[in-house]
Amino acid sequence: GLVRLVAGQVYATAAKDNIQNAVDVASNGDAVNIQAGTYNQGVTINKNVSLVGESAANRADITGGILMTGSLSDITLKNLDVSGTVSGLDADFVIKDSGTLNNFTMDHVKVDGESVAGRFGVGNGQISGAISITNSEFDNISGWVVFDNRDGAGSTPGVNDGTLLTSVNFSNNVIDNSQGSIAFRQLGNGGPYADVTISDNVVENVGDAVNSFGGIFKVFNAGTVTFS
Repeated sequence: GLVRLVAGQVYATAAKDNIQNAVDVASNGDAVNIQAGTYNQGVTINKNVSLVGESAANRADITGGILMTGSLSDITLKNLDVSGTVSGLDADFVIKDSGTLNNFTMDHVKVDGESVAGRFGVGNGQISGAISITNSEFDNISGWVVFDNRDGAGSTPGVNDGTLLTSVNFSNNVIDNSQGSIAFRQLGNGGPYADVTISDNVVENVGDAVNSFGGIFKVFNAGTVTFS
């Protein structure tokens, strides 16, 4: 069922198995708190709400993907396991941004491509502002995108080569059995550019000459890049 006990908080329980209903009744700025359990559905986020599982040890398992659509800001995904795609297509994104998103946080989220041919991880739209991805897993992703903040990035600096970023932190994550790359693309407008931190990640069983184009981590235009 759906319960609102505290202002700004909506609660979804596994008994009713419907996170989408909670998102639909939520208001901009709300957090949708999701009880641990398996939710055999996709979730479409079309307003400024966050999805928060019960805890890092007791996550909500969403098997039909997540779609973020429209012009959004300040989205957090936390304590979730996500697989499948909202579209139901094999060659699509597990977590798909089909519009624009300013400020995006992922913490303790597992993105599982299930080794489906052509399936991507997180991306397809334009993510700008602050990006923080921590304590998360990217597993079994066969497509060329594990994470990318700018879909269709072109070669014209300052026009279509990236987005305006304020900070990037990609730390304490695991990338396993995935063939694509993790790319942070800042708009080449001459700067100043945001600093990028990539630290303490575990990378194993990765890389493919076709899909990763020769690199697992890619940074286009940055202030200071800290890689450790």
